Amino acid sequence: MARYKLIIAYDGSRFSGWQAQKNAKTVAGTLNEVLSMLYQQDISVYGSGRTDSGVHAIGQVAHCDIDAMPSKEEIQSKLPYGIHIRSLEKTDARFHARHHAKARSYVYQLSNIKPLFVSKYVWTVEKNVSLPILRQGLEKIKGFHDFASFSAEKDETVSTKVHILDSSYTAYDDAIVLRFVGSHFLRSMIRRVVGTLVALSTEELSLPEFEQCIDTFSLLPSRLTAPPDGLFLEKVWYNSEIEISETIEPPLISSWKNTIR
Repeated sequence: MARYKLIIAYDGSRFSGWQAQKNAKTVAGTLNEVLSMLYQQDISVYGSGRTDSGVHAIGQVAHCDIDAMPSKEEIQSKLPYGIHIRSLEKTDARFHARHHAKARSYVYQLSNIKPLFVSKYVWTVEKNVSLPILRQGLEKIKGFHDFASFSAEKDETVSTKVHILDSSYTAYDDAIVLRFVGSHFLRSMIRRVVGTLVALSTEELSLPEFEQCIDTFSLLPSRLTAPPDGLFLEKVWYNSEIEISETIEPPLISSWKNTIR
């Protein structure tokens, strides 16, 4: 039996999240079914992290163990619309998609217009977003902080301290794309951070109020949670050299380049 590493893109609006669940259509559950059927053995895929229902991925990384030599084309032909295998390669038997990850990046797409065809992949914010204030907020969350206010984790043994390596944005004519690079992320953390940043940059929230959410525990971010539509798992790093591009490409363009079908 050999271990294989997969890089996967998917349309999260078609699935109830990544993690396999009983009585729910999920990305990992679908992959498990297809792989087990094709190679006539019980196969489970393990991802670099779970994404919630409605959250998309451009570069989810997963691993699985298969007796036979798998074919990327054969697997793709059996998968439903909305899941695309970007790459499949044999890897070290000790490789673990989640445990060995050094950092992950997510992007979130905001728009000031209601898009006709891509509403499932963007959050429309009709109020004016102040870019200078948004930049201030993004600077505040960089570094090592306790993100308890921004976490929906129910397991009290899970540490809520996260190292944010980079948080930035690129503005386009009708869109703003945010990027967050971190050691790891807590459940619903990015959506709560984005919602709170939008409240800050539309002046519904003051900078001291925003800072207080970081410095002390607050329930406010949970009430400002952004929808999952605009959120994409972008990339996972497995080495210490983390290169981050200055310009953030809109995730839909990046997805098209990776030929999601």
